[in-house]
Amino acid sequence: MRTATNPGSLWLFPGRRAGQPLRPEWLAKRITRMGVPTTAARGATLRQHLRESPAPIAVDALGYHPVTAAKIVAETGITYSLYTPGDHTQSPRPLPGRRTGDT
Repeated sequence: MRTATNPGSLWLFPGRRAGQPLRPEWLAKRITRMGVPTTAARGATLRQHLRESPAPIAVDALGYHPVTAAKIVAETGITYSLYTPGDHTQSPRPLPGRRTGDT
């Protein structure tokens, strides 16, 4: 997305000022003019994130209020009752075996 006016930009949607991204309001207007329903797309995106990851993670990543996410989770019937936060990159340690003399 480098343009003639901003050839060194690393932004996906570069703005008019060097080193600055396109403002979200301006990008939303441009997308709306192209006929993309941004409100419906935003809701669908949130629902998809909540299907793929637990609500606490999606809320932190996307900046949504926890109550909003909880309502959507309840509406869609998504459950994460077995989700436990923490580092899951390592295998759990085996439990020590019981000896016959233990009570």
